Amino acid sequence: MAKKDSDEKPSDEVIHSLSVPKMARLLEKAGFVVQVLRSEDGKPAVRFMKLGVDAMALFFGAVEADHYPIVVLNALLTGVMPAERINALNSRGILPKIYGTDSNTMVELCIPLEAGLTGEAVAYYIRAFEVLLNNL
Repeated sequence: MAKKDSDEKPSDEVIHSLSVPKMARLLEKAGFVVQVLRSEDGKPAVRFMKLGVDAMALFFGAVEADHYPIVVLNALLTGVMPAERINALNSRGILPKIYGTDSNTMVELCIPLEAGLTGEAVAYYIRAFEVLLNNL
């Protein structure tokens, strides 16, 4: 059974899934303005915005009580980043991934909660994603 998030738990406790409201609170704590959304098929998402950042948190692999073991942060950047720069950024490691389309650039960072992370580790993923977006 997956451990659930809770405001009463210490931030160093390992969690294996997050609820949408908990992710929204973590983003707000990081200084973002958030908007909780649901697509037409009912899948949840959280849009989070701050100067220089307009991104989404998408949720995958629902487990009990609307908790998700995988959260993907993504941002669509206007304009196509040169392939050489995308390759150079992607070659630094496995996280995040940057993809080019015909007219835009997509930046994604997967938060693998299923492996077990602390709340502080999730906050680190959020900060790292923000720093990357602000430096692109």
